[in-house]
Amino acid sequence: MTRLNFLNDEPWDETDERFQFRARSFGHELGADMLGASLRELAPGSPGGWLHMHYGVEEMFFVLSGTPMLRTGDGEEQLSPGDVVYCPEGIAGLHVFSNPTDEPVRILGVSTKRVPDVVRLGYHEDATSAASHWHVPMAHYLETWGDATAADGTYLSIQPMILPLFGGVSELELLNLILGGPKVDGPQLVQDTFRATNPPGNFDAAWEKFMHDGFAAHVQVRERGGASVAGGAGGLAQQLWTSINPPTADSPACSCS
Repeated sequence: MTRLNFLNDEPWDETDERFQFRARSFGHELGADMLGASLRELAPGSPGGWLHMHYGVEEMFFVLSGTPMLRTGDGEEQLSPGDVVYCPEGIAGLHVFSNPTDEPVRILGVSTKRVPDVVRLGYHEDATSAASHWHVPMAHYLETWGDATAADGTYLSIQPMILPLFGGVSELELLNLILGGPKVDGPQLVQDTFRATNPPGNFDAAWEKFMHDGFAAHVQVRERGGASVAGGAGGLAQQLWTSINPPTADSPACSCS
């Protein structure tokens, strides 16, 4: 059995000046394998952090001192010493604690450690890779195939501009493998998506045109509508967008220096 006093003022493992809190973790220090625990102290006026959630992890928080504000997906609630908050995994567990008062707040958090396998796709190994189960070398974006949809619905092609460097994997290829697809080379995954757009005529000819033009002319461009916001700004945005005339052969050229 291992024992420590988590209320000691030292040491603190993390101090965040932006969000005005400090924290101490002691699950690892105790050698816990299935549980994690930490003490967080919010300074007066601390915004606490970002509204967030976790997958594979349940959390329970105990208010030790102060009156923090708890924000969840359902709204905000003022807490008092002795209050206990349970946050399930996933979106139902959205939460963040802040301290709008003039007194410090201390919260004890306990969590499970059923974290699923984490796969990191990156250009190089770093601290995130060290915390992951697997590190997959990422292909440079200039050597990868892909496709995209513009804001107006235009279907675009993404083509490699350089030869492969170190045999890395693109995001598209990794997602395909995670979904159980076979390992493929070159533009096959993009071709499968392009084929689903029902290009007219011969597929090979349509594919060559798609590569040459950089966009699929047969995919209908949708009208872009403004967002629905207060004050009619959405309608104004739509008018501004649709009032721009497309360039013609007589349009003046742009001279930039």
